[in-house]
Amino acid sequence: MIDVGSTLESTSVQLSDGTTADLLGEGHRGTLVYFMRTTTCMMCNAHVRTLTSNAKDFRDRGVRVLIAVPQEATAAQAWVERRRIPFPVVPGLHGDLGLARRLLGSMMQSGTVVVDATGRVTYADIVTMPTGGYRHRDVLAALDALPQHAG
Repeated sequence: MIDVGSTLESTSVQLSDGTTADLLGEGHRGTLVYFMRTTTCMMCNAHVRTLTSNAKDFRDRGVRVLIAVPQEATAAQAWVERRRIPFPVVPGLHGDLGLARRLLGSMMQSGTVVVDATGRVTYADIVTMPTGGYRHRDVLAALDALPQHAG
């Protein structure tokens, strides 16, 4: 499980569109990763809409947003195109960072993680029930606590 204070060992990820990106993103103060339970989860989609409607908050703070989905790349990209998701989407990242299926294997964990420019996890809110997977006020406080300069 990903914990506050841990450091990501590998930060290169494959996006749903087939390109490769670095989780840290050059020139960013940090990266917010929102983990969806599944692209069909109504609550997770509501959280993505909240992220989208607050995109200016993230830009103003110099923070990049990534959406992680457990589906494979083709299904993830179809969801991106259908929903017009404005953020890069990372398929299959859940297992790499220790998120798992809970409640007898029936429910994938979701939540929010903030990583600073050095790869250190500064905020992690991982939940089994997706209703609590994103708290905008808490996330903004975590982003405001990031160092002012990237790197």
